Amino acid sequence: MDDKKDRIAAYMSGLYKEWQYRQPAGKGDSQAKWSKWMGILPTTMSNIVNGIRLPSVASADKIAAKYGPKIYDMMEIPRRMPDDKVAEFIMSNWHELTDADVEAIKSIVDMRREEINQTA
Repeated sequence: MDDKKDRIAAYMSGLYKEWQYRQPAGKGDSQAKWSKWMGILPTTMSNIVNGIRLPSVASADKIAAKYGPKIYDMMEIPRRMPDDKVAEFIMSNWHELTDADVEAIKSIVDMRREEINQTA
């Protein structure tokens, strides 16, 4: 395996373990279920997690939609905006949001940033 495949395999394996940990006991903790949750074929995900292949751009988009743009950086490709209907709605309707809506969104973003910074 090359270094990039190794790094991405380790990253994806960590994401899978995190997802497993968050599942209720005995519910949906297989890699196949995780793959389906992300919209990626289980065989493709297995190849990525085991360092056999790199994600395609389409798979990277699906990973980024669930876990953020870090996968693009690891693959050394430009970041893309994933096909995220919630983000698209917020951006398209930003001008319609009330000040309270904007503050609520900012509060959620700030809280998540703190969580990310604590685990980094």
